[in-house]
Amino acid sequence: MGGNEAMALASLVQSRTSVQVSLFERPSMLTDNATEINRRLRELYANVRRIMTEAQCDEPVAWASLKQHGTVAASIASLPAPAKRTTTTASGVLPTPPSAASSATGASSSSSSSSAPYYDGCLLDMPNFWQQEVVDKAPLLNKDGGFLEANRATIKDRLLKWHKQAGGFFTSTPLTRCPIVDEDEEIARVIIKDSTRTFFGDEHRKKFSTFLHSVFREFGNYGQPMSYLAGLCLLGLTEDQTVAVLRKVNKEYIPGHWAAEATGFALNAYVAKSFIGKTFPEVIAHFDKFNFWPETYMQKILSGLCVHVLPFDLLFDFLDEFMAQGLPWLIKFEVAIVAHFHDALLSVKDATKINDLYDIMKLDEKVCQRRDMVQILQGARRVDLGKDVENRIADARMTAYEKIIGPRLAKAPKEPTFEPCGLCEKEKPAWWCDDCGETICQNCHTNHSKGHTADHTVEKY
Repeated sequence: MGGNEAMALASLVQSRTSVQVSLFERPSMLTDNATEINRRLRELYANVRRIMTEAQCDEPVAWASLKQHGTVAASIASLPAPAKRTTTTASGVLPTPPSAASSATGASSSSSSSSAPYYDGCLLDMPNFWQQEVVDKAPLLNKDGGFLEANRATIKDRLLKWHKQAGGFFTSTPLTRCPIVDEDEEIARVIIKDSTRTFFGDEHRKKFSTFLHSVFREFGNYGQPMSYLAGLCLLGLTEDQTVAVLRKVNKEYIPGHWAAEATGFALNAYVAKSFIGKTFPEVIAHFDKFNFWPETYMQKILSGLCVHVLPFDLLFDFLDEFMAQGLPWLIKFEVAIVAHFHDALLSVKDATKINDLYDIMKLDEKVCQRRDMVQILQGARRVDLGKDVENRIADARMTAYEKIIGPRLAKAPKEPTFEPCGLCEKEKPAWWCDDCGETICQNCHTNHSKGHTADHTVEKY
């Protein structure tokens, strides 16, 4: 940064979500000095706004001039008077920092192209949201069961605890909003479809797809399970607060789960399998006999975080534990499932009945009643993973990569990956079924698998 400490600070804060925490010698410096960092950033943004006002220039020009000249006065003097406003971003400038033209205290960093200000607040505060989505039971809320109504006065405070648990390192930078420009672009098309399958109202879908696209641009990856947690958080959090939660989960708790080639998920699935095997080796041996691999049945818990699985009152208890513990909680929950259904799992003797194993491990409502879910949740709280669990998880992950995932990647054909059919958990999806709430492959659609019928409403996926 040419010795310019203020600009280096702005660049660090803007890019720090893409830098591994382990690369910092003292990661706590960011949180310990958050107040001073924010004060200096506000001062920096004020200087940029002053240059923009007095030199009548656009923001990229102001940043470039301040970077080059160091002071406000020298920057203004270096610019033509009045300077013409540019319409394109200057090349070679710092990675775009949070907009100096917006509030430095957490407002969305990109202005809307329309005259109306962009709404970056929570969904429950939108005028039509309650009736259109909660009362009419939008797909995301189909397991609400009256939870939101009963907790209407406290839901925001509960979600704010998740934001607080994300920590200052993930909360200090506002989200850079990136509206979808090309709706035919591959990821944009997927995001729009996911938004359509999440909410009913056009304004809610638009807000949601813009938010997801902005997070995708920051993370560099996107997977449908990310939209599940995002939708829940946005019920009572702002977009900046929600992205802080997603950063924590994506960077520290389950890295690599929300990606097209979800190597991180596969690794953690085998880590969970190894912990299950410590307590229930007979169950793992039984699974192996059927080639019943963890990446085929742990998706809805390890990546989907039990959204669309647990009723909301139990789901929020589950997510409270997850936000406090991270991956160890997910492992405990998987162990508790096996403990609860131990005998039922071992009773599946015929390979033609392997779908029964899927139904159990995915907590399908055909085999898992509410009382089962309550007991599994209670059981997970009692699971003891032993001492030095973080190092043991790291060792298990390394072993899984060396013995399973690494060799598999080396032999795999280089072709696009996909999240499998929600019914068979194997084939590439061809349809979305509104009634099943799942992506469905052609075979499951044709054969009317697992409750899917010809009169269900489907669309091409």
